[in-house]
Amino acid sequence: MALAVPTEGSPVALPARLAPQYPLIYTLPYPARQSRWKAALRLVFALPELVALLLVYWLLYPLALADWLIIVFSGRLDRTLWGFSVAVLRWVAAVLSYVTLLRDEYPGAGRGFPIRFELAYPVRRSRVRALFRLVLILPQLYVVQILLVPLLVGAIIAWFAIVLSGQYPEGIWRLEAGLNRWILRVAAYGLLLRDDYPPFTLGLWEPATLEALGVDFEPASSARAPELNEDGVERMGRVAGIPIWPDAEDPLRARPAAAAGVLPERSGLDAPAAGTPFPEDAAFFPSPPAPAQDAAPPEPPPSTESDRR
Repeated sequence: MALAVPTEGSPVALPARLAPQYPLIYTLPYPARQSRWKAALRLVFALPELVALLLVYWLLYPLALADWLIIVFSGRLDRTLWGFSVAVLRWVAAVLSYVTLLRDEYPGAGRGFPIRFELAYPVRRSRVRALFRLVLILPQLYVVQILLVPLLVGAIIAWFAIVLSGQYPEGIWRLEAGLNRWILRVAAYGLLLRDDYPPFTLGLWEPATLEALGVDFEPASSARAPELNEDGVERMGRVAGIPIWPDAEDPLRARPAAAAGVLPERSGLDAPAAGTPFPEDAAFFPSPPAPAQDAAPPEPPPSTESDRR
């Protein structure tokens, strides 16, 4: 593997094998400097967002109960109901990032906040996994309660560091981002947005996380031509040689998103121009056939002496 050099901070030693990418992606860029006075008054600024989010978040519980009944009896979930929960969870991700001082920008209901929050929409759902969701999620809930302690301690240490020096310690920043990622994935699993069980990991070695940190590395294998950065080192793509789903041996999961009937839910930062489908949506928005070109008229046969007479 190539030497990993992030855009900020010290080099990162990559493990022998990168972790597979979970279908929920939560990443954001590491800030070199932060505003001291914004950090000092963070709880005051975040109070309106916390109150508004708390009022909206309670709507997800009756909605999750309705989703549970729909999935158990039909094996599917309407994309509109699913999309509303994803939008609220994206807002939660922005506010959580703001409260833990990972960024200075104001959340504003998640619009324009510099995070990458993507969640793949599952067309088919497992009725058995949905039926026993409350039982299956219990181990993760216990772990999340334990994770809240280092999350709070890390935020307090970061607050003092930013107020005194204007910098967020990079190691604590990565820890806080990983804890947020873990909590958001458990929340998505509890709200029945995905059937994939959340991994017991911070997701620090997943492709999307390394990409957000600006880490360059060589994929183990790649089916397409490598992409090179400015230094001529192969740069990681979103799926270049790395399994994007936890179970890469499943042929349905190993295929691209559009081929498997799964479309990613993107944030507004990655949205294309109006009316332009995402690249993965090409299978659902086929291009019109190219107009047939007019065939050239056939050349006349060469004249002979009998034709002239």
